[in-house]
Amino acid sequence: MNRKIFNYLPPADKSIFQRALIISSLVEGKSQIENISRCDDSISLINAFKKAGIKIKISDNRILINGGKNNFKKGNLTFFCKESATAMRLLSGALIGLGREKIILKASGTLLRRNMSQLIYILKKIGVQIVAGRNNCPPVIIKKSDIKNFKIDIRKPSAQIKSAILLAALFLRKEIYIKEKYKTRDHTERMLRLFGADIRHNKGYIKLKPGRLKPAKISVPGDFSCAAFFLAGAAITKNSSIKINCVGLNPLRIGFLNVLKKMGADIRIEYKNMAGYEPQGNIILDYRELNGIKISKKDFHSMIDEIPLIAVIALAAKGKTTIPLYSSLKNKESDRIKSTIFLLKNIGADFSLVNNTLIINGGQKLSVGFSSNFFKDHRMAMSAAVASLICEKPIKILQKKFVKKSYPNFFKDMEKFKKYKKIIEEHFQPRI
Repeated sequence: MNRKIFNYLPPADKSIFQRALIISSLVEGKSQIENISRCDDSISLINAFKKAGIKIKISDNRILINGGKNNFKKGNLTFFCKESATAMRLLSGALIGLGREKIILKASGTLLRRNMSQLIYILKKIGVQIVAGRNNCPPVIIKKSDIKNFKIDIRKPSAQIKSAILLAALFLRKEIYIKEKYKTRDHTERMLRLFGADIRHNKGYIKLKPGRLKPAKISVPGDFSCAAFFLAGAAITKNSSIKINCVGLNPLRIGFLNVLKKMGADIRIEYKNMAGYEPQGNIILDYRELNGIKISKKDFHSMIDEIPLIAVIALAAKGKTTIPLYSSLKNKESDRIKSTIFLLKNIGADFSLVNNTLIINGGQKLSVGFSSNFFKDHRMAMSAAVASLICEKPIKILQKKFVKKSYPNFFKDMEKFKKYKKIIEEHFQPRI
């Protein structure tokens, strides 16, 4: 019997969109971004640049930016990042090139309790004058700074802090070498090459040479992080088949996909537009019974944002799944170690926590339903919505608006998937 396919188009990748917007606003000339990210994080960044004086025009699904440091308003600047940690970290480096006496980066909501100590430590190390508020949480204040040509090692993996260093050096026209202990997402490096930056890998270092950048035309692929929730939904829904269309397939972004394959998922990838700055294409997943596995440290760092989602998938897998829980999970919109345990406990999962390792025994009946706002953590709420697919009683998510931070249409898209799930359940129901 042929499977019915659920076709899914993810929203624009907010990580790539925000990088494109920041660089376009600082590079002199007119740049164009196609496929706009319309989540709250991205809209707040657009508004912040508009308020700072940058002319931005939105037309259909295209955004035109007339960038350059001379287009910013004179004097000290204040940027309201709302809840976007990506914006705050990248702007902490990028805006130094404006040469202002003081720039303030303000926050709201969950970002107010996000610790910025690692960012501040690294930027101070290269000569940036930067301070934060109480407990190294926002607001962040940057003073006029200069940095020297520098070599720096980043011991804790963070693509955003690496990007802040690159953007600081780039817009101050300094040469810099960065060494990462763990490879992290390279969206910034790929995009900088698109704008004409001389950036390359040399003997284990990322080497950036100063030079004049040119405006660019950027097409933003679909967001793999958003698609992950629907891949997970299909992976735990018997007889399902899903096709994710036009999604970003950066090899440093798809660790979650590789872990699903290790668990036994039937996945095929159709690569397209490989000549572009970011690989992209389609992903097809056909349901197949999953097996529990041991998640490695390397796996963890390749998919830190999807750890709660992997915990949900493990509930439907055969056997035991072990997941290391490193401290970097704590400094998210919520403490995701506590949040993940909270979710598992409240749906009646069979699990234990031993020496910072989560052990989940899959294949158990989940009969408990409950209501929560999931600490207003967008990824925890979306993971809970996926978990609800295999629970006998529903999980009710309270105050859903906070999910708009990254995915405004998530619940609409999930309702479509639930209708699809009902159709295939009826389609494959045994005939009497």
